[in-house]
Amino acid sequence: MSARVAIRLDESGVVRRIDHDPDGVLPADLLGQPLRDALGTQDGPRLHQLLGEAVDHGVSSEQSVEVRGADGAPTPVRLTATRIDGELLVLGRSPDEVPPVAVLDEFTAVNNELVAMQRQLARSNARLRVLSEEKSQLLGMAAHDLRNPLAAIAGYAAFLFEEPSLPDEARSFVASIRDRSTFMARLVDDLLDVSELESGAVRLRRAAVDGFGFAEEVVAREAVAGSRKDIALHLEQAGVRGVIFADASKLEQVLVNLVGNAIKYSPRGSAVIVRLTGTDEALRLEIIDQGQGIPEREQIALFRPFWKTSVRGTEGEQSTGLGLAIVARLVEAHGGSIVVRSTVGQGTTFDVRLPRNLPAGP
Repeated sequence: MSARVAIRLDESGVVRRIDHDPDGVLPADLLGQPLRDALGTQDGPRLHQLLGEAVDHGVSSEQSVEVRGADGAPTPVRLTATRIDGELLVLGRSPDEVPPVAVLDEFTAVNNELVAMQRQLARSNARLRVLSEEKSQLLGMAAHDLRNPLAAIAGYAAFLFEEPSLPDEARSFVASIRDRSTFMARLVDDLLDVSELESGAVRLRRAAVDGFGFAEEVVAREAVAGSRKDIALHLEQAGVRGVIFADASKLEQVLVNLVGNAIKYSPRGSAVIVRLTGTDEALRLEIIDQGQGIPEREQIALFRPFWKTSVRGTEGEQSTGLGLAIVARLVEAHGGSIVVRSTVGQGTTFDVRLPRNLPAGP
């Protein structure tokens, strides 16, 4: 084998391409095979050590192995490996062939630099994880401390608003206090949810949930909010009507948020449809509105925290920019998926797929 042979692998050890083989000494059927099978070697432990060192440390020690040459005869070679951009580069040479000292020095210097960079990156990643955890803890503490005062302010403002003797000008001020504090309390709740989800602390309390019955309850409650804008809510069901093994409170949060969004961005006199279909393996929820639609260029970032589209509530409703991010994470926590289909001027559909995840029978 030539000292200039270079083979590229993925990190699982499968050959992806030949970078260099000027003498044509490598077997023709090398591509797409694990390195051990491709080289026809019996020295599996040494190859495993070679690749493991490259994956873990960025560079391996040199290993002597016997491989199957292009003529099928066993050939002794010396192999080294290094990890570059998520791939493994394996270099091979004959045992009696010594590369120029300058090449060895350059290769060693590059490997040492890569190892140093990887160690620094590992330290930086560890520090970032600590900072992220501290940020989530501080955010959670601040949100908890704000929740009760804001709820009290909103409650007192709502009580004052109903006072018959309150002057009209004062009633307008009180209404503003009520609305602003209610929005801030909702923002605090969303921040707590995001903090919990990002920290990985969320725990699903799974139980058998009747998909249609659950949706029926949510739609009946949200119909009150829809009636304030003369928006009709319709529940449609087709296909399998079975149960889903999930956290009912988290699913309620998903559906309430999506239906609330549909109402928020829909004009008066329109309709919102909640459609349930499914198979034996999964439940499908579609929330369909006749609202303004979302520009295509904005849909890609729709589920990012604090992302707000150019679309505004049809009657000035505010958005925290966190609701859809929470929805996406809760759906993913159940092993499901969510996608959006929207056309400006025609409306939006949020399509949620949830695996039934029914426990095995006795």
